[in-house]
Amino acid sequence: MVLIIVGLIGIALVVLLVKGFVQLSKESDIKSKELDEQYGELTKEFDIGWFGIDDTIRIYADSKKIWLMGKVYDFKDIRSVSLETETKAGRRKVIATSSTDTLGTIGRSIAGAVVGGSTGALIGAGTAKHKTVIEQEGENDTIVYIVDIKTTDMQKPVVTVRLEAQRDKAIELYSTFELILEQTK
Repeated sequence: MVLIIVGLIGIALVVLLVKGFVQLSKESDIKSKELDEQYGELTKEFDIGWFGIDDTIRIYADSKKIWLMGKVYDFKDIRSVSLETETKAGRRKVIATSSTDTLGTIGRSIAGAVVGGSTGALIGAGTAKHKTVIEQEGENDTIVYIVDIKTTDMQKPVVTVRLEAQRDKAIELYSTFELILEQTK
């Protein structure tokens, strides 16, 4: 009986999620058409996330307008763009290995014995070189590309776009905004 109730709740949640995504998709399509009618032919579009039109960047080169994550900007409103990376670490393993130079230990022990007898041999052996090597191994490290777009908008002066493991898209987005900046000089 409990399994049936849990199953029905699960089905209801899936239905609600699907309805929500369908509604979001319809709203995004309507907004896209409105933007296209208002600003002309779409030159370039970047889908950044999962949440419809507010997670897109749409470039309208002819009218010099940009739909930037939910807001329209003029090309001249873009002040600068930067591209950075950070590493999102997966599981990490640290390996430390210590070793002593064996030949160095024997040689120093003999030299110490000649100079100071058995006490000198112990002191000589103790001065042998020790080496510790520390290695880090990372599994599933992911590079996150961060494109910061600075605007003249006092409400939101920086729009940050994070692209996980999407190098080509990050470079294309950055380069597109560089071109926009060149056009406004």
